[in-house]
Amino acid sequence: MGLAQREDNVCLVTSHGSKYREHGIGDGHPAHALGRTTNLKWADYLYNTFKVPETTQYWNFGRDGCTIDWEIVRPRLDISGSLDQQLDEFFELFTAKGHVEWAGESSLFTLFMGINDMLMPSAETRHFLLFTLSPLEEAPKYSLPSEIGHNISDILAVSTPMYNRALKTAVHRFEDVNDGSNVFLFDWDNMYRLIVAHPEVYGFTECKRYKMSKDGQPVDLGSAGFCWWDNSHMTWSIAQLIARGVHNLLLRHSSSFWQSEETENALVG
Repeated sequence: MGLAQREDNVCLVTSHGSKYREHGIGDGHPAHALGRTTNLKWADYLYNTFKVPETTQYWNFGRDGCTIDWEIVRPRLDISGSLDQQLDEFFELFTAKGHVEWAGESSLFTLFMGINDMLMPSAETRHFLLFTLSPLEEAPKYSLPSEIGHNISDILAVSTPMYNRALKTAVHRFEDVNDGSNVFLFDWDNMYRLIVAHPEVYGFTECKRYKMSKDGQPVDLGSAGFCWWDNSHMTWSIAQLIARGVHNLLLRHSSSFWQSEETENALVG
C-alpha cells in the first residue's frame, strides 16, 4: 500500500507479495517495476509510467489472496493474511524512527479490493485513494456457466452495488470526522462497466474468455486485448488503464492543476 514522493505531488505506497519483515523495507524503488512495460500491477504502472521513479518512493504491502478480515472470510493460505496484518506491518516498519522518511502531506495510501476480499486515520496519514468494486459478476469465475462461481453470480450482481453505495457514504462520513483528511474515490465500477459495454473503444477484444492459443501456443493475453488472464485476475492491459485513470484523477484534483493560469489553449503552472 503506498508511494512516498519528495515533491509537491502526491506520493503513493503499494506492491504485491513483498515480505518486508524478512527482507527489510528497501529504498522504495522496487527493481521489478523499473524498465518494464508489461505484466505489472496497476500501481507499478502508476509508479514507473506516470510518476518520476527517481523522485518517488513506492511500497506495496498487498499479498495475493489476502482478505479484509479472517473472521469474515479466511484466506486460502494463512501466509496471505488479512488487511489488519498489512496495517500492522506498516505501523511497525514505517512509523519506527529511522526506517523511512515520509510525511503525511506528501504521501498517498491506497486500498484496492479484489474478488477475494477502513481507513487508517493515524500515524500522520492524510491522503487516501479508494476504489469502488468492479462488477464482480462480470469476472469469468462467476459469469461463465462452466466456472465454479456461476451459481452466485446473481448474488454478486446485487451485493456489489450495495457495497459501492455504502463505500461512498463511508468516505463522506470519514472526511467529516477526520479533519484534514483527503479521500479520493476512483469509480472502477462504472469504468469497467463501460469497458465491457464498449471494449474496442478502450482497446480490448475479449472480456469474457481468458484463454487463447495460436498455432498450438499460448499468447500474451494482455497484448491480445483480453481483459482477464485467468478466471479472476485481470491482465496487465487493464492494469495500465487503471493506472492512467488514477493518475488523471489525482492530477485533476491536484493543487498544480487548480492553481494554474488559463489561456485559450493551455494551463500554465
